[in-house]
Amino acid sequence: MHAVASGLPAQTIVGCSLFMICLNSIINTWKFKRNNVEIKLNIAGVISCAMTIGVILGGKFVLQLDAQTIKLIFATIILLIAVKIIIFKKKQTSELPSVLTGMFWIKCVLTGFIGGVVSGLTGLGGGAVLVPLMITLLSLPLKLISPYRQFSMAVGTLFGSLAYFNAATPTLPGDLAIIQSFQIGQINIAITLALVLGAMTTSGYGVKFSKKMPEKLAKKLFAGLLTIVSLKIFYSQLF
Repeated sequence: MHAVASGLPAQTIVGCSLFMICLNSIINTWKFKRNNVEIKLNIAGVISCAMTIGVILGGKFVLQLDAQTIKLIFATIILLIAVKIIIFKKKQTSELPSVLTGMFWIKCVLTGFIGGVVSGLTGLGGGAVLVPLMITLLSLPLKLISPYRQFSMAVGTLFGSLAYFNAATPTLPGDLAIIQSFQIGQINIAITLALVLGAMTTSGYGVKFSKKMPEKLAKKLFAGLLTIVSLKIFYSQLF
């Protein structure tokens, strides 16, 4: 959105993205529950609480920044994610640790907090941040990463979105004034619902397409897309 919706205030872009992630994560968590996917609430609760704190702190920090700084932070983070995608290798695990030690709980807190801060700062979802943290820090089984990620994102971004709802409401410029009545704080309900609808409509096609594509090629294409978007933002803000 930073690359294609330059007319929107940067804080509104982050707020709408964060609230969209919240709604999508709630829907996906409900789907996991309906399919009887087990989530240990003690683990998910610790990650979610830490993530909530991170999202709120990241959101409050963003609301104090100017638009250029927010976009540069976003561009830097997605560029780092692109590099991470290329060099990151999954550690295969099959089960949760048999004994949940004190160090495991500390890692849960770090995973949620770091993921929350990044999401609060940029509006990025948990896939790019939480997945590698859950694999490298927590050694969660790959089959459990998605339900735990969705649950944590649902809780964390729900509370994090409140900071954007409670922020001062900006005046949207130009043609965007037509959706001014949908603006609550730094979140525009019309834009958010359009994003949710678009994500729900296209996600099925994306899953089908990804199954036919080699994983290494998919990773390179996604990393390339992130790099292009990042460089476009850097160029527009610095030159």
